[in-house]
Amino acid sequence: MSPNFNELYLENISAVFGDMLNYAVNVCKENGDEFLRKFIESEIAQEFERGNPKYIVGKSGIEIAMEVLAVDFQENFLDNTTKEYWAACVLAKLKFNTEFSFEEILKHLPFSKIIELYYPLHEADITNFFEVARQRLPNPP
Repeated sequence: MSPNFNELYLENISAVFGDMLNYAVNVCKENGDEFLRKFIESEIAQEFERGNPKYIVGKSGIEIAMEVLAVDFQENFLDNTTKEYWAACVLAKLKFNTEFSFEEILKHLPFSKIIELYYPLHEADITNFFEVARQRLPNPP
């Protein structure tokens, strides 16, 4: 677990991350893997990983997606039951339950592969996802 924030924030971080990816993919029509590449390149990922309150509690997922994409708000109904939302939530939880950065996780487990795990794992306990993900990750840094 990252020592940079209180563990009580993890559910909020997960939801923000889910909303961010859900908005980017389903409203802005971005490819999830490509959006996450932009997220990492924007340096917002590093601020997120550091536990910067501006990103983990100060902005909505939609605001973060807009900042990454440098776009204006596009109004649309967001459904938090999408595969993208689930995949982003479990990705955020994996990041903050391991010592890996988003960049390192996504190098070994691309977002598109996480989405493929939706049907076997979306109703399972999160530890099942962690087990599958850790099989694809190298030994911790």
